Amino acid sequence: MMGGGKVNRAKVEWYSADWPMIGQKYRHIKTGGLYTVVNLALLESTLEPLVVYHPDDMNSELDGQITWARPLSQFMDGRFEELD
Repeated sequence: MMGGGKVNRAKVEWYSADWPMIGQKYRHIKTGGLYTVVNLALLESTLEPLVVYHPDDMNSELDGQITWARPLSQFMDGRFEELD
């Protein structure tokens, strides 16, 4: 890790089989936008797990330039629908 910091692995429940898989595609229920999960991350200050995802449908001027991150709890609370 940068800065010499160490993560206390006992405090981090880093992975669960219920988490989205990298490369999995999702649809945002409210907007209909299509996204691909590109990574999983931890918020540095709290070690809260995050889902990092990228838009598949380039329907706005920012879509090709932005990768989004959202707390895992929000990503998995029904806002997104997993696609086959």
